[in-house]
Parts: sequence; C-alpha cells; structure tokens
Amino acid sequence: MREAAARLQSENLLHVVATRGYFITEISFQGVNDMYDFRAAVEGASAEFAAGCNGDEKEFRQLTILSRQNFVVHDHESYLRFIEADTNFHLGIARPRATHC
Repeated sequence: MREAAARLQSENLLHVVATRGYFITEISFQGVNDMYDFRAAVEGASAEFAAGCNGDEKEFRQLTILSRQNFVVHDHESYLRFIEADTNFHLGIARPRATHC
C-alpha cells in the first residue's frame, strides 16, 4: 500500500494531509480530455512507426488476435480477458523492434 500511495503521490494523483490522511487529487474534465488527446497522439504515432518497420508476420497476427478481443457485459472474467488483451495489444505496438526502421 505504501508503494502504491507513494507512486500515486509522485504522479500528483494523491496527496497526504498530515494527521488527516490521504486524499485523491481532483481531476477536471479538461485534464481527462488532455490525457486522452495525448494518448491518441502517442498511440497513433507508435502504430504508424510500427507499421513502417516491416515487423514479422507472427507479431502482426498476434496483434490482430489481441485487437479482436471483446467482452460480455456483466461478465467479470470476460472483462479481465479484454483488459489483458488490450494491455498486451498496446504494449505490442509500443515495443521496440529488433529491426531498425
């Protein structure tokens, strides 16, 4: 818990008030929109770069499979599978390639 709290503090998502406890930092709608805009720009650039690297066919097939993972509403296990696939998909795009582009 301490490590998680320290990380959240370092990312300005949590602050500590002496003798009162931990408090979640308020995030504005504009802040959320800014984060999504940043993510879209970085992921788009990463995908474009990865596509131009002539990655191997096996990696491409794996990313395609991961991108097709869905979830069923109110099915906890399917949510977990979806989150894992989504995370692996994005990490796969962002992962440095062995070949130089």
